[in-house]
Amino acid sequence: MSPHTLGLAGALFAYINRRQMPYGAARFGNLMEAAKRGLTSKRGIVLGLLSGVTIRSDEPAHILVVGPSRSGKGTGFVLPNGYVWQGSAVFFDPKRENFEALANHRTAMGNKVFMFSPGSNDTHRYNPLDFVRRDERMATDCLVVASFVIPEKADDTWAGAGRLLLSALIGYVLSSPLIEGAQHMRTVARMTTTGKDISTVLRAIVRTERQNLPTWVVDSFNQYIALEPETRNSAVFNVNMAMSLWNNGLISAATETSDFDIRELRRTPMTIFIGCTIAELSIFRPLIRILFQQIHDLLMVKIPGDDEPHQVLLMLDEFYHVGRMDSLISKITISAGYGFRMAIVMQDLAQLDELYGKNTRITTVSGSQIKLFIQINDLETSDFVSEMLGETTQVYKTPIQRPSQGIFAPRVWSPHYTPRPLRSPLELREMSARLSILMVKNSPSFELTKIRHYLDKPYRGYYERAKSAPPLLPRLRVWQDESLQGAINPAPETSDPEPTEAAAAAAAARSRKASSRRPAQSSAPKAKKPRAAAKEAPAPLVLTTARAPARPQPRKALALGAGPTAPPGETCDVREILAAAAADQDDDFAAMINIVVDAPGPRLHQAEQTLKELHGAFGEEER
Repeated sequence: MSPHTLGLAGALFAYINRRQMPYGAARFGNLMEAAKRGLTSKRGIVLGLLSGVTIRSDEPAHILVVGPSRSGKGTGFVLPNGYVWQGSAVFFDPKRENFEALANHRTAMGNKVFMFSPGSNDTHRYNPLDFVRRDERMATDCLVVASFVIPEKADDTWAGAGRLLLSALIGYVLSSPLIEGAQHMRTVARMTTTGKDISTVLRAIVRTERQNLPTWVVDSFNQYIALEPETRNSAVFNVNMAMSLWNNGLISAATETSDFDIRELRRTPMTIFIGCTIAELSIFRPLIRILFQQIHDLLMVKIPGDDEPHQVLLMLDEFYHVGRMDSLISKITISAGYGFRMAIVMQDLAQLDELYGKNTRITTVSGSQIKLFIQINDLETSDFVSEMLGETTQVYKTPIQRPSQGIFAPRVWSPHYTPRPLRSPLELREMSARLSILMVKNSPSFELTKIRHYLDKPYRGYYERAKSAPPLLPRLRVWQDESLQGAINPAPETSDPEPTEAAAAAAAARSRKASSRRPAQSSAPKAKKPRAAAKEAPAPLVLTTARAPARPQPRKALALGAGPTAPPGETCDVREILAAAAADQDDDFAAMINIVVDAPGPRLHQAEQTLKELHGAFGEEER
């Protein structure tokens, strides 16, 4: 038969088949079609079983995995890929289950294994500032880190101002010679908690360190100083709120330096587990999010060269709990081909809607060229999958009987066609727990059997051999802040003035005030009332004209506006009385005098005698 005849026959068959399936011919693919699509290779991401054969994807495409809790995402997807993935891998591991199951096996495969667990005493360390480039790209990198710490929000001017301030503070910490050896996020956090106004600190930095700083840092400081006070306060408030995480000593110690280099993921095989306890995830989520986004952005700096032979797998298990990562999601449609693959694992599509909105969810789902639905139990996901699977044509026949031929005439059957989904939403929600739905671009969908790593070969052998205890993690040192130099050195606490100095200063001020009110004295000296003999002679007071520095709040200070009667157990120091007199706080002075009168005691009696001597020295009448 000639080729032309074969072609004509094929066209005729297709035409007839189309006429017989007018509403669609959706169906699940078979093993031959999977092989034709390249899904039966020996390498790649494991997806499931089809007719007993492992289905893998080795093309540079990201994967979306959807399945509710306890549906087999870990046993059927995360762990099998952890056992067989060749190259580097990064796992989000909020329960530390993956670390315990995979650490020994990944080490045996030749990977360097690290566990970054913020909030734990036993963890490897990671410093985001270690991966900021110290060249003309430094300003951009600092702004990127600042945007990770203070995420962008719509119409939030204050957050934008805080982001610019934080990027400049990071640039200063990385550039100033005074910060050598303390170039980490804790130092950045301390810059706004010196006890001084941040504008004063920045002015001092610009004045004394300008020659050692990049121009963009100085310009950013000057721009902040020139802002309106309200804007400045809002900006520094945003910085303080975002950086409050580094007030935790464990976080400061865990981010002091880096034990692993995320720039080497494509050069050196390594596995990084990232996670903390579920109870602490809401606290440490910002830091975990920074690490994931920084890994993603560093991998996208350039297309991998010949010196970067290793593929990187980003296994984002429980993706919803990592929180919003705009830098990662916004580039999902263009990041394929940079030598890494992302597996976004979540419980349902509504989680994407909650984090990013419906439009971004549509982009993310379409940007994931491979979609694996392990189990479905919600309406929205089942409706989506049913629609994506398409429709097929259901054929049924009805008999046609012609009256003229009588009842013994042969029946003629008339075909009827009706559309129906390949799998209705209800059928998907009732699907066997052993099955999953795989959708691949430019290919029919496949109905797969899920892998069970603890039963199926070869994963069971890996599972049994990896049951031993995972490797020990290094213990963090007890964190102690180092002293800072220059303008960011915290303001020293004002020490208490010596009693004699305070009394002398207060008495001198009192003397000046009394002299201005004292009438001119006659030449004849005024007779003084005899003073009662003191039980103990008070120490002589030296009167000077210098005013003592402000004294910090005493342990039991008398509140302003207090009544004349002292509360039970209240005491009053003579220095407080003199300070009130020196500051022209007449009401407080009178209240303190009443305390002396109404609450006698050895200490107060001495204060009373001292005051009486001062009054006598000033020439005023005794009280």
